[in-house]
Amino acid sequence: MAVGIVQIRDNSLWIKHIEHDEQLVAYLSSLKEEETALLEIEGFVGPWRKMRDGADNRPTNGYKPIEETAAFWSEAQSRRGAWVPIKLAEASANIATPTVGSVLI
Repeated sequence: MAVGIVQIRDNSLWIKHIEHDEQLVAYLSSLKEEETALLEIEGFVGPWRKMRDGADNRPTNGYKPIEETAAFWSEAQSRRGAWVPIKLAEASANIATPTVGSVLI
């Protein structure tokens, strides 16, 4: 499985800040608003929810940390500008309800 890198730049995770993993970028870009992806960043595995589309129905290409991931990402803000490893978590599964360990598609 490929491992990309993402720059810590914002309270959200923006797809445009992910490099070296085109498959991950394509996958995250393909999800619809409010769908959840389980990502591993710097060894931390947690859920991220795709942001809602804009008022003009254009997709917002970003993800918000949810559940315990919010605390992890908030702490990471002290290292803004740093590049850290990111990949789709291996525990990902297609299920109907977003939970830790799930990816909705």
